[in-house]
Amino acid sequence: MRLHPTVRLMPGETPASFVSRLACRNWRPSMRVFCSEMAVPFQGIVDGSPTALGRIAELVGIPSENLLKGAIMREGKAYRAGQEAVLTRLSLRRERVMGCASCLSKDIASSDLPREAAPYGRMIWNLTHIRRCPVHGTPLVELARAKRNNFNHDFARLIEPVIDQIEHMAAASVPASPSRLETYLLERLDGRTSSSRWLDKLPFYAAARTCEMLGAVAVFGRRQNLNHLGDADWIRAGDVGFGIASAGEAAIDVFLTELRVSHQDGWLAANGPQAWFGRVYQWLAFGTSDPAYDELRDIFTRNLVDNTPLGPGNELFGKPVRQRKVHSLRTAFLETGVHPSRLRKILTKTGHLKADQLGKSDHEVVFDAVATADLLRRLSDALTHVELMPYLNANRVQVDILIREGFLRPIVEGTDEEVGWRCYAREDADQFLQTLTAEARDVDAAPEGTFSIPDAAKRANCHSTEIVDLIRQRRLAWVGRLGAVHGYNSILVEDREIRERVRGPELEGYTLNQTYKRLRINSHAVNALIDKGVLKTVVQRHPASRTPLRIVPFAEFKWFQAQYVTLFEAARILGLHPMALKKALVASGVRPVFDPAEMRVTFYEREHVRKVSSRLFPKGTRSE
Repeated sequence: MRLHPTVRLMPGETPASFVSRLACRNWRPSMRVFCSEMAVPFQGIVDGSPTALGRIAELVGIPSENLLKGAIMREGKAYRAGQEAVLTRLSLRRERVMGCASCLSKDIASSDLPREAAPYGRMIWNLTHIRRCPVHGTPLVELARAKRNNFNHDFARLIEPVIDQIEHMAAASVPASPSRLETYLLERLDGRTSSSRWLDKLPFYAAARTCEMLGAVAVFGRRQNLNHLGDADWIRAGDVGFGIASAGEAAIDVFLTELRVSHQDGWLAANGPQAWFGRVYQWLAFGTSDPAYDELRDIFTRNLVDNTPLGPGNELFGKPVRQRKVHSLRTAFLETGVHPSRLRKILTKTGHLKADQLGKSDHEVVFDAVATADLLRRLSDALTHVELMPYLNANRVQVDILIREGFLRPIVEGTDEEVGWRCYAREDADQFLQTLTAEARDVDAAPEGTFSIPDAAKRANCHSTEIVDLIRQRRLAWVGRLGAVHGYNSILVEDREIRERVRGPELEGYTLNQTYKRLRINSHAVNALIDKGVLKTVVQRHPASRTPLRIVPFAEFKWFQAQYVTLFEAARILGLHPMALKKALVASGVRPVFDPAEMRVTFYEREHVRKVSSRLFPKGTRSE
């Protein structure tokens, strides 16, 4: 059976509004009576029941999915609207019938339906947190107050008394830009993603209320009576609160910190979370127990525990604080024995104190107790630079070398100039010595050929840190420790083994001295060949002395020998007198490749000499 006459379902219209207009179009006294006559459960229409909506869709001949788009569906004690909006009872307007006068005026003007059946209710008008029309930018106006009677949820009948005033209401409406919160909420209703990941994690209603409560405190102060705020005030609060919450946890934390530090302290002033954060804290602590706000409570808790000296014995949101995370300079002094003035400088240098705390008293200056726990422990028995030398039993030069090479590091880098107290953890010094002596053999006297680390380094032309590295890496076969001596200078190593271990890579070529001897020429000729670029050299370090040397690489030397030969070397190879070979080469037109006067040696291309010798002296010659 199809219903006739009917009305067209409008975009964004709620099922209750649609059924109310159907009842009006069919001259029924109310929506409730209409539902009863059509055998459709009235409450099912209000609650967005798919079964009830399916029955209405069948009556008017439209897909039931179209009705579901504008429905606010009840799910237990919660509600769902749009693509993903989760709502609570407080998120919905049930008694106040709100709407945009401009939209309703346009509905009437553009419809050929009877005047009372033309305007329709939008789903978004039922949401508490939407207070401005997204189309016209005008505030929603109250059209009626729904009473507990037959007209409850009956949109057409409820607005009937004011239908003739709608055009006047529209003319009086003043448009304004929509708030950022309302824009965000409408996007969520449509299933569009946003850039605010933190807000997106919250249910729809929790995201909206969080922004409004944060904004209310930001705009109207900690102690504002929220019951006195009107719709315009909540629009403003939501806009400001969205600017805070949409930036995420860090921005909320900054906002809470600003609230806390801006609170006026004094012996007559109230202190504590309620005084610092005002209504927003009271709402979270006493106004709602909804776990949807636990993410926000966690931010409050972290802000308080991380910045104020709260510890065991205190409670936040009904939960005990189990761990102290904040120290004051006074409590840190009592724990470590380090004077508060020195602590103040060290903690400032390490970034644990903020600039706004520097002028406060020792009791007021607070810092993260967890982050500084290891630092404070190490400071409690630290060694100064002067104390470190006798503790290690090493002279200043050796200690400075160990520090420079990173074997020993100050507890706080760069504290010499800025803090005036460069210190080293006793445990680091102990660990360093323990590493050196872990496999050392105890001896009463130094065996022959063994020396302390500094002396062995001098004899082997190496740095003492290289020997330290060899010991730490367990690469020495023998390490000793003098029983009558303690610390660094008690360590003994074998001179022979150290020389072997620190010897560098062998030369990959010939020294200049070796080069001219192998070529059987003078050093002047070698230098001249190098200066002319004929013979190329590289710089390598001697494996033992580590002196930088100019080296002719093996490949370069081999190439040069294959390319050139001296007159005397060629004559020696051929078994001829040098002058006889020279005369034959001149007669054949072979000339020296380099100026003999410049080189002080006569060079020929080896291939030219070979050709001449094979032609002129086929017999009686020898070759190499």
